[in-house]
Amino acid sequence: MTLEEMEKNIVRYADLKPCKTAFIDAHTPGSDQKDN
Repeated sequence: MTLEEMEKNIVRYADLKPCKTAFIDAHTPGSDQKDN
């Protein structure tokens, strides 16, 4: 495997895109009353 091939597989933290729906309960009205 060449250096160029390896660099294609590197994921940089700055390039990551956050998932907007991961914590959907945090944005849902009334979710503060949930147990978990």
